Formats: sequence, C-alpha cells, structure tokens
Amino acid sequence: MKNIYYLDNLNNIVPKSEATKVVIREVDDNGKIISEVFGSITPPVSRNVNVDESNLSPEARLFVEQFVKGHREAMEAKRK
Repeated sequence: MKNIYYLDNLNNIVPKSEATKVVIREVDDNGKIISEVFGSITPPVSRNVNVDESNLSPEARLFVEQFVKGHREAMEAKRK
C-alpha cells in the first residue's frame, strides 16, 4: 500500500494545495516500510505569466524564447 503525506514547512499534515513538502511511503500488509521518498513542492506556474523582457539580459531573453517555443511545441504535439 502507498500513502502520500502532504506537509507544510513545519511538517504538519496539510491539504495538497497548502503543501510545501510531500512524503510517499510504501508499506507492506504489516505496516513495515518498504520504500519512502520525499521532496519539496513548488506551486504551479500560472499559465498567464507576463514577462517584461525589457529588463532581461540577452541570455535570459533567449532562455524565455526557447522555453516558450518548447512549451508551444509540446502542447501542439499533445493535441495530435
């Protein structure tokens, strides 16, 4: 059986929407831990992010352009 625990910064169990950490634990029928992984959670990025490119360095601007292009291509491939 797998259990997923969502935690805040103080390690309190919280709803997924408020979590900053997650623990995924697999246990056997006797409750013995078989495996456990944990990590941090970042809030999802809004799909309506506007970037003021006038303040970006040329390298950062190129990164944003490549990221947006890659995202668009992935979304188009997903639609097919």
